[in-house]
Amino acid sequence: MADSLRDALLVAVTHAVKARRSALGHRYWWSQVATVMADLTGKPWTSSGVRNGYADRVKGRSDEAIGAMAASVDPDVYREAVTRVVEDGFAPQGQPPVVPGVNVLASKPYVPPPSRSEDPEERVQERKGEILRQHDRKVAKQLTDQRALTEMLVDAITEGVKLAPPIVVRSVPQIMHKGPADEEVPVVLLSDIHGGTLILPEDVGGLGEFNMGIFRRRLDTYQEHVCTTIDLHRKASKIKKLVIKILGDTVEGEVIFDGQAYRIELVVTDQLFEVASYLIAWILGILATGMVEEIHIVCIYGNHGRTTHKKGASKGHSNWDYVLYKHMQAVLANEPRVKWFIPKAWFALVDILGWKIYCSHGDEVKSWNGIPFYGIMRHDMRTTTLLQSVGQGYYGMVSGDKHVSATIPRVWGFQVMNGSIVGGSDFSMHLLGTASEPMQTMFGINERLGKTWQYDFVLERRDPEQILEHLALTKI
Repeated sequence: MADSLRDALLVAVTHAVKARRSALGHRYWWSQVATVMADLTGKPWTSSGVRNGYADRVKGRSDEAIGAMAASVDPDVYREAVTRVVEDGFAPQGQPPVVPGVNVLASKPYVPPPSRSEDPEERVQERKGEILRQHDRKVAKQLTDQRALTEMLVDAITEGVKLAPPIVVRSVPQIMHKGPADEEVPVVLLSDIHGGTLILPEDVGGLGEFNMGIFRRRLDTYQEHVCTTIDLHRKASKIKKLVIKILGDTVEGEVIFDGQAYRIELVVTDQLFEVASYLIAWILGILATGMVEEIHIVCIYGNHGRTTHKKGASKGHSNWDYVLYKHMQAVLANEPRVKWFIPKAWFALVDILGWKIYCSHGDEVKSWNGIPFYGIMRHDMRTTTLLQSVGQGYYGMVSGDKHVSATIPRVWGFQVMNGSIVGGSDFSMHLLGTASEPMQTMFGINERLGKTWQYDFVLERRDPEQILEHLALTKI
């Protein structure tokens, strides 16, 4: 096709398509022009190509000149072009665009495209059908893509298995103890036993209970767990010594908070002698098993043994816990297998087989939103810095007070927070909305490896029927 004919044809087709699209309120017609031109010329046309070509051909020309250019198109060729426009729905309603001197539809009357229904309900239903078909096509494509991807992965894995080297099963050498076993020291944590506390189940709606009978029963269970654990680990390690760390709140006290006198079973002096007598028998019972040669007892006072209502009103060791420890030491003065360390300070550093452990009651640790762990981390950091100023450090930290059993990792070493014998109290459940199972912790220190094992013993689980007997529950 000659360039002049193609130029005239482009102008004529552009006018026809533009007229139709403008009549329908559509702004973009160049893609339709490109489609018609491609069919007429047998060569591909793009939207940008026809747009730029049309602009070049009409640039600087008058309307008469542009009309003359369109009129120069052979009538048969132009009729074919406009007919294509009409059949594709691009021509305007009524009559197609007219080029002067050319009757393009003389042999074929113009038929407008069928109009869409004017019924709104039919149009809505038609649109719903279109949306559903589009959705079905999209879902079908997604499922096809997913299946293709799955099959590709399966094929890749199958091929990878074929290329992978064979698995060689190596024989495991027989595990045997070579030479003497390592020495190991079990460490028993004993804290927050609150001897003398009285919690009546009817006062707390069946959610808790504690008295001296429960106190003894739970500690008897703990003694059994301690002896069983020592016997178990003697089979793998050399155990000569046992360390018991009593971390405070051994007695409940009677003056540290308002109304405490109504929450105790015994006055503080009776608490002291009852608890001391029981703990002496408890210690001698472990010693009587013959599983350890000596017991080292480290004693830290707590806050419940305070002799004053206000904290800090007297020296820290002016404390019933401290008196109880000294009383126990005096009673067992003639027992050389029991060694005592009872500092007046709120803490103690204990060196076990070369591994130093920092001990405190833990009441100096402040909780944040009822959560003690952030306070423990902060206290650990400050205590580490403080002791390093005098050339001391430690491998582990143990504490109590919070009535929650937990183990927190350090960069080097460990932090262990011991639980309580009591479990939930009316104070913790009523005012704090929390309680924990009665738990105590025991762990082992190996001469080569440091802390190697740990047990958190639940000392008692209450009978559900007894709980329901006192539970604040009624049916109406």
